[in-house]
Amino acid sequence: MERLVSQVLVALFCLVPFLGLRAQVFLAVNGATYESCSGSFFDTGGGSDPYGDSEDITVTLCPTGGAGTGASASIIFTSFDVHALALGDQLVIHDGTSTADPILATGGSLNNLTGQSFIATGSSGCLTFHWTSDASLTAEGWAATITTGPDAGTDDTAMVTEASPSFEMLDSLGGTPDPNGVWTGPGGAPCSTEFDPDTDPMGEYTYTVSGHIQCPSAVARLQVQMLSLANAGTNGTLIVCATDGPSDLFNALGGAPDPGGTWTAPGGAPHSSTFDPDSDVEGVYTYTVTCTPQPCTDATATVTVTVNDPPNAGSNASTTTCSNAASFDLFASLGGSPDPGGAWTGPGGSPVSSTFVPGTSLQGVYTYTVLAAPPCVDATATVNVTVVNAPNAGTGQSIAVCSNATTFNLISQLGGTPQAGGTWTGPAGVHGPTFNPASDVAGNYTYSVNGTAPC
Repeated sequence: MERLVSQVLVALFCLVPFLGLRAQVFLAVNGATYESCSGSFFDTGGGSDPYGDSEDITVTLCPTGGAGTGASASIIFTSFDVHALALGDQLVIHDGTSTADPILATGGSLNNLTGQSFIATGSSGCLTFHWTSDASLTAEGWAATITTGPDAGTDDTAMVTEASPSFEMLDSLGGTPDPNGVWTGPGGAPCSTEFDPDTDPMGEYTYTVSGHIQCPSAVARLQVQMLSLANAGTNGTLIVCATDGPSDLFNALGGAPDPGGTWTAPGGAPHSSTFDPDSDVEGVYTYTVTCTPQPCTDATATVTVTVNDPPNAGSNASTTTCSNAASFDLFASLGGSPDPGGAWTGPGGSPVSSTFVPGTSLQGVYTYTVLAAPPCVDATATVNVTVVNAPNAGTGQSIAVCSNATTFNLISQLGGTPQAGGTWTGPAGVHGPTFNPASDVAGNYTYSVNGTAPC
């Protein structure tokens, strides 16, 4: 029953050439002679089932038109699998129309025919295959491709871009096309074997390999299509101040990125194209543009975001000091929590140190400036210093006067430059500003001048 089924299948497959179909399939049937320039040749299992036990089959393959037409049958084995322990399972290939003709090769467990090619050299142009198998231990058998006729390869598609280099179209066809064919372009006119994206039109290019004797020409088609590259632009940077409003990450990309892509935040989570310093973290944000149609590669570019904190110069302040007070640090007079490391300018704008020396430094507005990292702006705060002059009673002196000397002003006897308006006390208490040698007693007379706060 199995042999009958195989014969029926072969009868059906043998109809294929007459139906004008391109893919012809031939099974090993004892006594069969096939005439074909192309197709596939299988053992009795047909490529999907193993061969049978106790088979003794002879098959002859000739070019289309039969023996002696001038063409030479050619075949290449794409797989060959017989059981390793079945030494009686073997395929003998003869160069001619019968098993009496010379042997080209014997395939079996000791000689795997996979990848081997055979071509008839005799006048008949035919090959004869004698297959035998023993009573047990079968395997998958063989599969071979008939290569008698010309081979133009198989249809395929080439995707190019405007920036693609020129290429040999033959390399883009499928299969193993013969190299001696000719090309015609989309309009049917002959064209070069090389495609140049800068000058050649897109479309269908046809490759034809001429046949010989009874074997027809072979044709394969290459569809050349323009591939639109995705453009995500070039990597960029975005530096913002923590007090800035939202920014569009897309505007920070370089080049000419395609719109409509998607963003991911540091860590890979999806993100909008808007960066808000109030809620978003700094880091690398990735923009991806999906490439269509496939096959092509999606484009990506990144924006590295840096958030700078604004400087803090503190808040404005005022202080009043006495002209004879100790030196003090202006920084300590600022309000708030100013950043250290800033610079001071005095009244008039000249640089000064942060130390104020009463009696030497000018009173007025002192400005503290903390430089900012762009795009933040510098911060400033001021200290308004008021200097109150200390009271001046002059310096003490010792004098001797004659009892009959004239009355004199005590202040005139003080050293230095005592200011007027003070009060005197003498040995007996409060005393007037003058001394009368005839009536006032000798002793210490003290001059006092009231100070104005904070003096």
